[in-house]
Amino acid sequence: MKLSKDRSTINLINPAGTERKHIPLGQDRVQKLFNSPDGAWSVAIYKIRGMQQYGFIALDLSNCEEQLPVDVPSIASAAAFDQGEVVLSLEKGEQRFKLKSEGIQ
Repeated sequence: MKLSKDRSTINLINPAGTERKHIPLGQDRVQKLFNSPDGAWSVAIYKIRGMQQYGFIALDLSNCEEQLPVDVPSIASAAAFDQGEVVLSLEKGEQRFKLKSEGIQ
């Protein structure tokens, strides 16, 4: 995975270094990236432009697929990956989210 210079696009790259997919965020910008220890997932935390609101996109790196975006109330300071979920450390405590979006099969 690689970010564009302005942090508005996430590029998913295969092991050979070829770009497989790019995910544009429009006016939003990636603030932090967290990678699972096994390298199968990444979570990109982004700031919603013009608002004091954040979101994240879980990225299935083994299949080069992004999941549906999820709103979060603050930027995450840390992430832990556990059995198909990510636990984000937010300003007001931890929140657990499924990595695989229920609407995507």
